[in-house]
Order: sequence, then C-alpha cells, then structure tokens
Amino acid sequence: MNLLPKSHKEFSEKDYWNKFFKKRGNQAFEWYGEYLELCGQLHKYIKPRDVILIPGCGNSGLSADLYDVGYEHITNIDVSEVVIKQMKAINSHRTGMKFLCMDALNTTFSDDEFNVVLDKGTLDALMPDDSEETVKSIDKYFHEIKRVLKLGGRFVCITLLQSHILSKLLETFCDNSWMFRVVRCHEAEEKNAENADGPTLPVFVVVATKFRAMPQQILEVCMAGDKMIRLQTADEVKSYVKSAQDTAFVTNGLAKTSLDEDEVSLDLMQPGDDNPRYTLYVVDQKRSQAINKYAVFIVPQGRSVIEIDTGLNLYSFLVLK
Repeated sequence: MNLLPKSHKEFSEKDYWNKFFKKRGNQAFEWYGEYLELCGQLHKYIKPRDVILIPGCGNSGLSADLYDVGYEHITNIDVSEVVIKQMKAINSHRTGMKFLCMDALNTTFSDDEFNVVLDKGTLDALMPDDSEETVKSIDKYFHEIKRVLKLGGRFVCITLLQSHILSKLLETFCDNSWMFRVVRCHEAEEKNAENADGPTLPVFVVVATKFRAMPQQILEVCMAGDKMIRLQTADEVKSYVKSAQDTAFVTNGLAKTSLDEDEVSLDLMQPGDDNPRYTLYVVDQKRSQAINKYAVFIVPQGRSVIEIDTGLNLYSFLVLK
C-alpha cells in the first residue's frame, strides 16, 4: 500500500490526508516516536491541568495516551474530516477529549484559550520547503499559535528541525517575548532506528514559552542529559543543531558502508567548549570472503612426532624442524 505523496507539497493538502487516512484505516501513524519515547520531555513542559491544543492530530495515539495518564483537557484538530470521524469513534469513551475538523491556519478559538499547543510533526508537514507560498502559510500557522496561547503558555513542537524550519522558528520566536529552547530527544531516535531501514535523523523538541517583554531574549539548548546551555544568538542555536545532524549523518553512513582507504575522525567536545577534548578515529577492518585458520609448529630437534588437535579446523599448517 503506497501512502507516499507524489510531491512533498501534497503534505500540506487536505485531499492527500483524506486519502491517506482512508487507506490506512484505524491503524495509527506516528511521526517521530510514540508517547513512551516522548513522555520524558512532554511531562516537563505540559501539566495535567493544562488546556491543550493538538493541531494536525491525524490518527496518532499521543492524545489518548496523555488523556489516560491524567491530561483530560485536550482539543484535537485536523483538516481531514475522514480522520476526525475515525478518531471520534475510537475515543468515544474518552468523554473529555474533543476532536474538531478545523484548519490550523485559521482556527475559531478565542484569544488566550490554551496553555499548550502541542505539534507532533505538523510543522514539518506544513513546511516542506521555504517557498514564498509555503512561508505565507506558516506565518498564518504561527500567528494562530501566538494568538490562542495564554501568557506563560508553551508551544511544544516535535520536529526534525530541517534548516529552513529552524530558521523560521527562530525568526518567529526569537525575541524578548519568548523563551526559546531546543532539546534533543534521544529516546525517540533510538525507537525510530529499531523500526527504520533508512537513515535515522535526530528528533528535537522545541519549546517556545510566551512571556511579557523581558530585558533580553533567552535561548537554550540541550543536546544530551538534562543540562541546559544558555546561548546568546540564533546562529549559535543553529550551530548546535547542525552539529547533531551532521554527526547523525556520519554515523548513519558508517553503519551502511565500508571506509576502505578513507579515514573518518570526530572531535568530541564538552558543551560550550570549542576545543576538542578527544578525537575519535573510525577505521574498518576489511572483510575476508572466508575465514581460514593457519598454524605454524616449531618442532625441537630430535622430535619426530607432533600432536594436532583435530578440533582446530586448520586450513593448512607448516611444520618447521
């Protein structure tokens, strides 16, 4: 069953998603990991009492999983009436959860209605490129997010952070009214690697928190562990993200090819330090078509008999006297 679009622009078209969900039926399609891989980050930024909006919900089970652990104020929207009908039927026993057929670029919600807007792959689908037409759509999407979020509310976006997407996020949320944070989600990457035949790309959680105007902008990244690194400029954020993506590109390549005569080295640095602490060299041992065992026996003078263990499975041996 081929569900891939003929063009990446179809990802932002209603008809494509209606056909997609009709073909897929009730089988959930999860972008970038499931609740178990994402909950470690989501629970840090979303509280059970929060009023949550999930735009472009699709048939993901994420909202149901959140609901079942105590997040009962969830509104899901999607442009596809097909998937909304499916999800209403599947979640009919979750009486506090809403499913509405609505365009995320033009919602009918009131200003300051939600504590959290949770985007799981929707931004990536809406922004396959940075063409003028696409950027206009994304401007509408971000305008709606800013409008419906309460003061202190959070835009939580699970994304692969392609360069044009990160640039647009920084352009939109990198000012004194927002705290901007990028966290790498290793658990989701590991799960994706188990299920994927192709390359595994880094998965990030972007958290933009709405404040009143602050004396200065706040930019933070966390690429490993729990320690946040405070940065000064948007270019520094881009550098950290690109470094993670480049490293993933190299490791994906190493897993599928032989280096032969080439040499690959990686500089390992502590966060915030540009000087390498270690340099890691990666080399391959060429594969042999057959693994044969050889042995050399040195026999002392005057000894005419040697004993050889038949269990050694030797291909050949040489006796020196």
